[in-house]
Order: sequence, then structure tokens, then C-alpha cells
Amino acid sequence: MLKGGISQPRNKNLLKMFNLIGIGEHAGSGVPDIFDVWKTEKFAEPVIEERSGRDGGPDRTTVTLPLVSADHALSAEGHENGHENSVVTKTDALNLRRMAIYKMIVATSDISIPQIAKALELTDKQARSDIDFLKKSGYIRHEGPAKGGKWIISKEYNPD
Repeated sequence: MLKGGISQPRNKNLLKMFNLIGIGEHAGSGVPDIFDVWKTEKFAEPVIEERSGRDGGPDRTTVTLPLVSADHALSAEGHENGHENSVVTKTDALNLRRMAIYKMIVATSDISIPQIAKALELTDKQARSDIDFLKKSGYIRHEGPAKGGKWIISKEYNPD
């Protein structure tokens, strides 16, 4: 599967439909392409899990595509990535994103929400939601007008 080259689709009619509209191929390069994109975008490496089918059913292969930077991926134990098969939960990813926002505010007290969103490739809504969490949890507060005010650090961010 990782080498590509041999394609045996489960649903040949679906593959034919994709070929007819010009978005499918029968080259067997899909999985290697996914791994290349994840590496290029510097995401944590995808995890492949293979299981034999029960009662003569088909074998199953599950590919988990973590949407977390390889530099920031945490293992289940909370250690920095560097070990194969590390697991990043949604909570870990959310805490990493909030930590990144907190550090940006520490570094630049007059940073705006759109600037944070752009720097972290988030939507304004995502950045605003995380900032609301940081404010409600007492980590930060904002002084002055919405435009031109500044962020004040109330306490060190500790996601635990």
C-alpha cells in the first residue's frame, strides 16, 4: 500500500465514475500521495492500522491523518513526538493551539485576533473561540478599546 503501483478498488463502479469525471486514476498512487502531502505540509505522519476481517469478511485498513504539526505532536504520554505511532487527541491539539495563541499574546501584547488567526492559519471564529476560553479561564484579559487595546497576562497558561 505504501509503495503504490497496484490498485485493487473495493468498488470498481465508483472508481469508474471518478475516472469518467476526471478525478480518479487507477495508478495505485493514492496512499503514497497522501503521505507525500502530509510530509510536505509538515503534519505528523499518518498512522496505518490493518485488521483481518471477521468471519471471512474483508480485511480492513484504517489510515489516520493527524492534522497537527509534526513539531507539535504529542504522544499519549504527553512527550514530544519522535516516537513512531504517537497519538494526538483532539484535546491535545486544542491545547497546543491555545498555547500557541497564548505565546503570541505574551510576545506581542497588541496583537489582533485577525493577526493571530492568519499566523496560525485559523479562522477568525476559531481564534476568537480560543481567546474567549483563555479569557474565561483567567489566563488573559484585554484592556482598552477593541482596536488599539492590549492583552494582559493574568496567569501562566497551564492546560491541565
